Formats: sequence, structure tokens, C-alpha cells
Amino acid sequence: MTTDKKDDAWLDKPSFDFLTIPTSKPKPRKDRWTIMSDRSMPTKFVDDYLTYNGNLIDEVKFVDFTGIHRISARTIVEKNKIYKKHGIPTFPGGVAFEIAYLQGKIDEFYDRVIDLGFTGMEVSTDSMPELLRDERSALIKKGTDMGLQVFTEVGKKFFDEPFPPEEAVDCIKADLDAGAVKVVLENTELCHYHQHDQETLRKIIEPVGLENVILEIGRNGWPHLTMWLIREYGPDINVENIEHEKIVTLEGMRRGLQRIMGYEYLSTIQNKPPQSLEDLKDQAG
Repeated sequence: MTTDKKDDAWLDKPSFDFLTIPTSKPKPRKDRWTIMSDRSMPTKFVDDYLTYNGNLIDEVKFVDFTGIHRISARTIVEKNKIYKKHGIPTFPGGVAFEIAYLQGKIDEFYDRVIDLGFTGMEVSTDSMPELLRDERSALIKKGTDMGLQVFTEVGKKFFDEPFPPEEAVDCIKADLDAGAVKVVLENTELCHYHQHDQETLRKIIEPVGLENVILEIGRNGWPHLTMWLIREYGPDINVENIEHEKIVTLEGMRRGLQRIMGYEYLSTIQNKPPQSLEDLKDQAG
């Protein structure tokens, strides 16, 4: 029986509302965060893009650091207004913080983050020497006292040995106690754990709680790191540095409705086991 064309109420419902598929948690949520990278996306495009996909995005991280000089403050303010209209918080990536710290301009940086309309910031040391614990906590508290969400990051982009797991756990717990909303695990270290030491990552995550950490995917971690993390820790992981063109694919991976993951949901409703990650390597490219 076809849809009654005289009653158009069905047009405001999901397009195939009579089918059952895995769903996501509604926003705001405590886990399953997807943090998209804004790599100088055009302002008008952002507005259109969010109309379709804003419900899949929990936060946006601005990651074009040439934009510190290349893009006007007015443009950033206007773009942040668009994200706010769609209910999506924003923050600049940690490299901007590190430059400000190394140049002795932290106070100016915090003030400008607020003036530009960002709702958060990141205290990061992944490309500079580690901060003393008291100073790190004070910088977190400075941000929260100004009404900002503060993210922190553990790990280094370039290292000879990964961050010791006991130190990582202590740092994450101390950051959370100081007021950090969530703590990012650096992509380079995640790739190391994925390839060489998977059990150590679990030793970091389990004591602090999966909901309190963000797994930095980035371009280096797509798609194989993402596939492994979803299989290992489930679809409700928090992830960041996802390019805008990967957002819908990631949501499909979470729900078992993506070829990269072997369409797991179709296997489930046929009582079949999912394909192994090894078998899916060719699908992932």
C-alpha cells in the first residue's frame, strides 16, 4: 500500500521510518562524541553542511593554524555564530595554545579565544616540553574560570618511547580533577598502540573511564585505527580530528551500516558473525 498522498505528515518523519536500524544517542551526550576538524571550511558551506549533518557532530575543532594570520577575526566570529546557531560548541586546536605559551602570550590568547566566540580551548603539550603539574592545572582552571570548556591532551606527536601508561593515567585523572571536560589521547601514540602494544592502551583507558577520553583519529588513523577502536571499545567511543567528508562514513561505521566495517548490522539480523578486521582490509582501502 503506497503512502496516502493526501496526508503529508509522513514527509516530516524519517524517510524510511518503518525500517529498524541501530540508532545513536541524542545530543547532548556524555560519550559517543564526534569532534569534526574545521580546516578553513567556507562559511556558507558550513551552514548548509550542518543543516544535513549537524546532529552527528558534538564539537568542532579549528585546525588551520595558518589561519592565525591568514583569516580575519571577523570571519572566525561569523563562523562561530553559525556553529552556535546549530548548537555545536567550538574550540581552537592545541597548536595555537602552544604557540601562545612559548611566546609568553597566554593571557592574550585566553581573552582572544573568548572574543572570537569559541566556547572551549585545548591545553596541549604534544609539541613542546611537558608543563609542571601545578602550572598545567592552573592553566586548566584559568580556562574554566573564564567559562570555557577545557580539553587537554596526553602524549607526543614525535617520540622515541610512548608515554608511560601509569604516568598517562595519573595525568588524565589530574586533568579531570582540575576541570578538564575530556582528555585527548594523541594520534601518534594511538597508532603505536594499535600496531605494537594494544594491551597498554587498555591499561590507560580502563582506570580513567572510556567516556572521559577522546581518541584522536586524524588522517593517519583513517580508516584502520578507527575500525580497530570501534571493534575493540564499541561504537560509543569519543573521537576527534575527523574531516568533514568522513563524518557520515564514521556514523555508518558506528551503526554497522558501512561497507568499511562489513555492514555488521546486516550480519546481525541474519544471525551471522561479523567479518574479521583482517578480512575487511581490502574494503578499507
